[in-house]
Amino acid sequence: MPPKAARKILGMGLNGFIMGSNSVAQFLHLAEYTATNVPVATTYSPFHNYASVGMGFLKNYSVIINYVRGYIGLRPPEEEVVTKEIL
Repeated sequence: MPPKAARKILGMGLNGFIMGSNSVAQFLHLAEYTATNVPVATTYSPFHNYASVGMGFLKNYSVIINYVRGYIGLRPPEEEVVTKEIL
C-alpha cells in the first residue's frame, strides 16, 4: 500500500463501516497462474494488514469455493457461443 494512500469507506460490515484504502497489486500468483495489475483493498485492522482481492478481479471468473476440502477454484469464462437461426 502506498504510504499516503487515502483512507476511505470501502463498504459496510456487521460492525459498521469498513475503512481502508484501494490500491493495485503488481501481480497475484495463484498456483501456476499469474495475474497482473490486480485491484486490491487494504483494510485497517489491529489484527492483520492483508490486502483483499474483490469483485474488480473476481468478476472475470466463475468462482468455486469448497470449504469442506479447503480450496478455491477460478475458471475463466467460456467463449461466448454465437448461434444464428437459418430461415
